[in-house]
Amino acid sequence: MGPFMTKDEVCERLHIQPGTLRGIMERREISHYRIGGCVRFDEADVADYVRRNAVRAAPVIITPAPVAPVTRGKGRPPKMSGSANGYVPGMKVV
Repeated sequence: MGPFMTKDEVCERLHIQPGTLRGIMERREISHYRIGGCVRFDEADVADYVRRNAVRAAPVIITPAPVAPVTRGKGRPPKMSGSANGYVPGMKVV
């Protein structure tokens, strides 16, 4: 066991209000001790509570930026030639 902390010290360490700490205690999310009518917290238990409630960052996946298509004036797409545009010589158009 490490040094004991008061409610005020725990609130200051966690940057929370006393009511928030009271709720954490009532839900038994953090270990605490009642000694002579006073509530005390073990420093290691407070550190353990912080570790258990850590939100891990998601891995960042970097994808290359999309390349804008080349246009030929007034935003029109470039001309297609040959069979790339779907035309096949001798094909009957319906």
